[in-house]
Amino acid sequence: MRYIGLLLIILLFLCLTLNETWAAEETITWIGCVKEAKRQHPDLVSAAEKINEAKASKEITRSAVLPQITGAASRTTTQQPSGGGTSSGMTSASSAKRKP
Repeated sequence: MRYIGLLLIILLFLCLTLNETWAAEETITWIGCVKEAKRQHPDLVSAAEKINEAKASKEITRSAVLPQITGAASRTTTQQPSGGGTSSGMTSASSAKRKP
């Protein structure tokens, strides 16, 4: 009987000391708690995505009433005929038509 009592005291001591050690290792921060909740509860992830969807829809609706700006640009270049020094503004293609 004495042996069983001593064994129970040792077991009780080990349980109490190990329990405190395990409790200290499982301390979780608020951010860790939220991450665990998201991982364990997909409904929270779904709710967050619905909020993001509603925000995007609101921005799309808002953009429809804002003024729209459009624009276009182009550039053309012409070469002046070499020699002659005339300032008639004809391109080389149009001056080629006039030659006999």
